[in-house]
Amino acid sequence: AALAHAGHAVQGRVGDVAEDAPGGTPKPFEPMPPDRTASTEDFPTQPPLGLEPVGHPPLGPTLAGGPMTNATTSVHLQRAWFSATGRDLTVANQTGNYIYATRGNFFSMHSRTHVYEAMTGRRIAEVVSPLMTWRRTYELTTFEPLCPSQKPYETSEGFPLYNFARLTKLLAGVYPRWTLEKYKCDGSQEKVWDISTRYWFSAKKHLDFKEDQDSKLVGSLDQTYYMSANMYYDAWITQGEDPTLFAVTGLMLDMNILVDNQAKASASSSNSNGKHSL
Repeated sequence: AALAHAGHAVQGRVGDVAEDAPGGTPKPFEPMPPDRTASTEDFPTQPPLGLEPVGHPPLGPTLAGGPMTNATTSVHLQRAWFSATGRDLTVANQTGNYIYATRGNFFSMHSRTHVYEAMTGRRIAEVVSPLMTWRRTYELTTFEPLCPSQKPYETSEGFPLYNFARLTKLLAGVYPRWTLEKYKCDGSQEKVWDISTRYWFSAKKHLDFKEDQDSKLVGSLDQTYYMSANMYYDAWITQGEDPTLFAVTGLMLDMNILVDNQAKASASSSNSNGKHSL
């Protein structure tokens, strides 16, 4: 009940650019039939750990203009195993209705990924990973500026995109840690969440969302299964937070996890080949 949007489609087809698209966005993706839903059999009924009753995020617009959560809210992410890019994911709410989906560009050096409403196909954001950065970052861009003076970050299919938030993987420490920051009109960023691993050793991914490194939890993201063809996550966010930004942050984290896993597999393969060549 805490999420305003509920959808059913999980994939779409890229359409031609609409010349007069409302809000200055490309033509929507084609929604799937409305009877497509996610199985709720294994959905947890409560967060794995206690969350702060209410979050205190920075002021500013929400992603896609939706409302803040009015209660502790769960979403469920799935990465499709048959994806050519590894960046085709879906987000479902607690009742199994799909609310968001992504579509990754195959020919993209920046891992360009489109985020859209599953129910309508309306495009709400794009994620790109810049190449020339010393820390791995993911830029979350939208088709609407934060304010009239904001300059576009780039264009996509002829439409301007504007910086909305940035996910950065930090290099300090042994265990993975990220920050999610929102942009201001002047181009500066303000931290929304500090994201870190919950356990020192675990076969599955368990991530905690805090408003700063030493504060209490406001959200969580947990890998559902250890062995599964598709990658599943259960995620929870407290009252007073932006549910769309939280869901898309989960999608960006999975993009980073996939890249890290591919890098580890490549390094392991190179080491194995090197040993055999001796």
